Amino acid sequence: MPLTANAHHEQLLQYMPVHEAAIAAYTPLTGAYVIFEHNEQFLFAYNTWRRQWELPSGGIEPGESPRQCSLPVFFFKTGVWGLAPILNGSPF
Repeated sequence: MPLTANAHHEQLLQYMPVHEAAIAAYTPLTGAYVIFEHNEQFLFAYNTWRRQWELPSGGIEPGESPRQCSLPVFFFKTGVWGLAPILNGSPF
């Protein structure tokens, strides 16, 4: 059973927390998704270009870590500022 899904039937099937240091073993890592969960609810951002709700995500630039990519992506795509998130990874 999916954790959540959007109107296009894209599903979040599983989230596996991984310590941030372990993410480096998964190369090349080309992007980062931000999965913000609180009380079993997930935060999605509305993509006005695609006209759908999505998990905030972005491409990782050369030399950039997933943490360096994910925080600005989250803030930019949701407009939510001032959080101090705990980062876990879920390599695909």
